[in-house]
Amino acid sequence: MANLRRASLTLVGVCAIAAMVVAAALAAPKGTTVKAVGKASFKRNVGVSDTQHWNPGTISVASGSRVTWKNVTRTGDPHTITIVAKRDLPSGFDCSACDAALRAHGVDPSTGRVAHPVVNVGAAGLDQPGDSLVLPPHGRVSALVTAPAGTTLYFMCSIHPWMQGRIKVHG
Repeated sequence: MANLRRASLTLVGVCAIAAMVVAAALAAPKGTTVKAVGKASFKRNVGVSDTQHWNPGTISVASGSRVTWKNVTRTGDPHTITIVAKRDLPSGFDCSACDAALRAHGVDPSTGRVAHPVVNVGAAGLDQPGDSLVLPPHGRVSALVTAPAGTTLYFMCSIHPWMQGRIKVHG
């Protein structure tokens, strides 16, 4: 009987802890998550296919909200979340904004080492062109969106310039 009581008390304790964890998770402010998804393939003398993209491609968040980017691509490639002016979004592989972002991150082309995983041009957070984050392979990165309400931030991956998205900032 004593063992049954101990097991019951243990079960009650585990349930109480689980309830507290669930309550804390529900009370925590919700953020927005954007995933890097897709895959790449290479066929000798045929071509390359790369379907990596942001999902969703457009998000709407309040100024001061946290956004998390999660890398779930099948390629194991790193990515960047680089804020650019709309006019600087590339329509091909010629991408001066990409080169500038990779230089700002201090990427060593021979080793892939990144000296500065976070680049803030102005205030902390994502608020203007030039701000950039490195998203490691199979990793995640978060940042506050500090641009004022009414702003649309355009972002892209400096490694895969076809990966482009928008952050619509509201009040």
